[in-house]
Amino acid sequence: IRKCSIAGVPGITATEMLESMVTQGRPTRAEVTDVANAIADGTDATMLSAETSVGKNPALAVRTMAEIACETERHLPYRQILDERRGWHENSAEGIIAYSACYLANELNSRAIVAFTRSGITAERVSRCRPKTPILAITPDEEVARRLLIWWGIITSIHAPIHTADDLFAVSASLATATRL
Repeated sequence: IRKCSIAGVPGITATEMLESMVTQGRPTRAEVTDVANAIADGTDATMLSAETSVGKNPALAVRTMAEIACETERHLPYRQILDERRGWHENSAEGIIAYSACYLANELNSRAIVAFTRSGITAERVSRCRPKTPILAITPDEEVARRLLIWWGIITSIHAPIHTADDLFAVSASLATATRL
């Protein structure tokens, strides 16, 4: 997971994470711990397989995985994670801006970081820093929006290209409000 994070590649953890839920209504403590540890280790996404393909209650398995992930994320040491990842960003203006946006969002307790992106790279750079703040990625490209969903903390929105700063701020505020950020 760490090597993926450093390389800027999304890491997915998918190792029979809630296997007991194929037949049971609750995961074991060990399974809950495995999911929580994957989140704490910085995985971008967790994945279920048999739990949702042949399990007795696939919706419950998905809800359980989401609840474990959300609860774990509430207790992560975001400032420490951000400090650790300080040197991981690209040594470029774009990488430094992404890190700085995360740093400022943390310091100001911002409700969202908005990333306008055509290719998805801007949102990916921000996600690599693991901000506590949700990342609202606004893109005109549906394929980019789908691809970004695998990255940590990104909520996507497809929107026509934006040409002025005033439009940028208006769209940002409108979408942040609509997504309840």
